[in-house]
Amino acid sequence: MGQESGASGLSRQEETFCLLYAALHDAREAAAAAGYPAASAREDALALLARPPIRRRVGSLLKRRRVGSAQIAEDGLLRLAFGGVSDAVRLMLREDQLSDEELQRLDLYCVSTLKRVKGGGFELTLCDRQKALECLLRLWQETPGENDAAQQFFRAIQKGVASEGGCPDE
Repeated sequence: MGQESGASGLSRQEETFCLLYAALHDAREAAAAAGYPAASAREDALALLARPPIRRRVGSLLKRRRVGSAQIAEDGLLRLAFGGVSDAVRLMLREDQLSDEELQRLDLYCVSTLKRVKGGGFELTLCDRQKALECLLRLWQETPGENDAAQQFFRAIQKGVASEGGCPDE
């Protein structure tokens, strides 16, 4: 993984970390997803972010995306609306305990609550995807012209759901 990725002078793994950090806004998760050991992902992420070339690359990626608080909120909503739930299902179906390393690798971003219930087992609640989609639509309606294709897509979803009686048009 020490191979250089090109003009940035970073290794492929470092470049992957930078891309994931700019998208996820979570250093530990970005490091783990980039292939750093889950047990030390937090420390690896902090060490990476302390390096000027890494900070410059992340800054460049964030600047290119014009990341502000609205963009961070949009990224989170997109992740809730379209993110996978396979890790949450895997957690629920496991009968044995997961190691700390396995737990750190799970993507549980979509999990709203997780409780241990009396008599054993867990109760897991996922975030509401429909609400995330509605929030995205409202966010995109507040910034006309920037997301025309996305707005058309979500209007089509909203009309489809409304025509099936799922939820009324706003």
